[in-house]
Amino acid sequence: VSLQEGSIVDQMDPISEVVELSSSDRSIKVRVHALRADSLCSDDDDTTEEHSEVENESTTKCQSTNPTELMLLIEKENWAEATLRSEEVFDEAGSWHIRYDFHGECWLKQLPVHAAVMRSAPFAIIISLLQSYPIGAGMQDHMGRLPLHWACDLGSEMEVIDALVSFYPEAITERDFKEMTPLDCAQSGVHDAIVAYLRIRTDTRISADTHFTREIQPPQERHAKVVEDVERPCDLLRFIELENWIKVMDRLELYPDEAGQAIPSKSSMMPLHRASQLRPPVEVIKALIQAAPQAVKIVGGEEAMLPIHFACAYGASSDTISALLQAFPDSTTVKAGKFQETPAQIAERYFRSDEAITFFEKEGVLKILQQDSPKSVIQVSMDESYH
Repeated sequence: VSLQEGSIVDQMDPISEVVELSSSDRSIKVRVHALRADSLCSDDDDTTEEHSEVENESTTKCQSTNPTELMLLIEKENWAEATLRSEEVFDEAGSWHIRYDFHGECWLKQLPVHAAVMRSAPFAIIISLLQSYPIGAGMQDHMGRLPLHWACDLGSEMEVIDALVSFYPEAITERDFKEMTPLDCAQSGVHDAIVAYLRIRTDTRISADTHFTREIQPPQERHAKVVEDVERPCDLLRFIELENWIKVMDRLELYPDEAGQAIPSKSSMMPLHRASQLRPPVEVIKALIQAAPQAVKIVGGEEAMLPIHFACAYGASSDTISALLQAFPDSTTVKAGKFQETPAQIAERYFRSDEAITFFEKEGVLKILQQDSPKSVIQVSMDESYH
């Protein structure tokens, strides 16, 4: 390009001047701000000092950070080493990784938990990062996204989704810079299971004070011992304890195997035993039986009773009693518990202690328990199981 006629560099303002440049055939013209070279190398001490101060201030505001060892392991997808690192040097789980471009614009800002979720990391590293830095679940990255946004967008495992929601329940309704919620992200990625999960959580409006949160132990204690998966309560049991029956049904549909997992430290007690104590809708009892039919014949809990004994002891409905009997008709003859009683005997004792039970409810339950009962009675002690 050549200078437009009449524009002479030597006549420019010492600091800057608008200069119009054009191609040789005048078909293209541009207007630019030009700086004199000598203005950048002025002998004026005040100007040089002022320029230096502005440059230093800009550098301070736009200073990139070096990735920590934990972040480097996550970027390499070395999940085993990253998990150990997050537990041993837990401060790194809360260290931001920030990058700026040439113009001082931030193009990357994330915590290790963001980076791990974006790389579809396994549940072990995600829960380790959350335990080391719990508030990370509620932190936004350079796109205004929480870790849950990325997990829903990429279709992470349900365990990861649930952990992120457990540590920061409000994440479900938060929006990123594009005004998208985690539910929007899951829908755009066509992740139906996650969509169903988030809709249930939104509809039931589980608040942070009643929702389950994982126990956070000091890192020194966590990496000093290894907790086997079998010793941890399954998520199905957790929703049963919360009496969130909608979520129980959803969990059974996604992970029916959890219905067959014994409750830790509960003497062979199954989710069906615990649900039978809480008087859920009969649909829940039927779904638990369908997922783990063997549970109706297992003697569990410190009381060493069948699910039907627990149902009678806690005033279950006649529909629930019928469902349990249909799955295991001979259970009416099994004597169990501290006083070695049949289900009918336990029900009668419960009715005597609860005056709120109507006559028709009592008669309905007892009639179901006593009809077509075999004459022989099976007795179960605290150290035995029914086979």
